[in-house]
Amino acid sequence: MAIQTKKITVGDKSYKIRQHPATEGCAILERYGNAVVAFAVSQEHIVVENKLPRPFNYPARTAIDGRWLALNQFLDKVAAPDETYERFTQPDAGPVGKLTVREVLAGKTLEDRHSDTVERVPTPLSYPITYKATAKQVQALDLETVFEEFFRYITFNDELLDFNELSIVEVAQLLSAVIEYNFLHLWTKERFSLPANYSGAGAIQPPRSLEKVSQSFSQSNVIYNILRCTQPLATLSDLSTTLSVSDAFDANETALRIYFEDSEMRKEAERQAKTNGG
Repeated sequence: MAIQTKKITVGDKSYKIRQHPATEGCAILERYGNAVVAFAVSQEHIVVENKLPRPFNYPARTAIDGRWLALNQFLDKVAAPDETYERFTQPDAGPVGKLTVREVLAGKTLEDRHSDTVERVPTPLSYPITYKATAKQVQALDLETVFEEFFRYITFNDELLDFNELSIVEVAQLLSAVIEYNFLHLWTKERFSLPANYSGAGAIQPPRSLEKVSQSFSQSNVIYNILRCTQPLATLSDLSTTLSVSDAFDANETALRIYFEDSEMRKEAERQAKTNGG
């Protein structure tokens, strides 16, 4: 599936948003992966529970717009890219196959569970929201470069977007659209990956010179895996012009499977040769 374009509306303005080419989108994801996750998670409306007395009939639960929090978390992780975002973990629903006390008192059976929805526990007000970037990192952050990368393929009235004229709310909504259109769907699909610490057939310890190349390599490892595959999955031109990030992840999955199967077949051939030779 090639790069697509769609219209989005923010307030009373209509924008066109085009998906990033695979080369650029994959590089963004590798550089700003934690920032993307932090924004995607914290932009949801946070529901907090008020456990204080309610003499004035204040609502027990209040929804808080998370866009401002999401934008702050995003910029924090851009400034400190190695710091992960720690999200509030919903409590375990309980062991499968056992009824809870509440279910027993309510006359529930195990057969009833498939029709019941697990209630989302409100995020407690005491849950800490931490920022990991130092003041020096924040001051050194080049916001124009960051937003230029994310907003590069958004147009307004068929002209390139000038994000300096956007309000905070517009920035948050457009950033949400860019992240959703390019990246969020990547995690809704289960893909094949190599087993942890997998060693291919005839694998050797790479020399330090190759480790240094890997550390200074400015392009995406996903793109490199595709180009290095023994089968011609896509050209660099395709990945730079017509293919999306999703296309690149699909091709990378194929490249990993090809590498895995080739390695396992070589291992099996070596085992059979030793058995027949012995």
